[in-house]
Amino acid sequence: MSVVQEMQARKRPGTFAPFAIVLKDGRRLPVNRPFQFAFNESRVVVLDEMDRVTEFLVTDISRFEELHPVG
Repeated sequence: MSVVQEMQARKRPGTFAPFAIVLKDGRRLPVNRPFQFAFNESRVVVLDEMDRVTEFLVTDISRFEELHPVG
């Protein structure tokens, strides 16, 4: 599955679960709500909890990690 296909699957209604996007430079961007990220074939935009934007290339993504609720 390509990175874009995985993001499409994560965005599909009824399938969202919190996750983090880990970039090749080591940054880890948590995505706790489905509207926090948008993408196309080449770029991704993630909003953090303060609505600050992080924009990067799809090719900058290293992996996805599942986020599990604490407690």
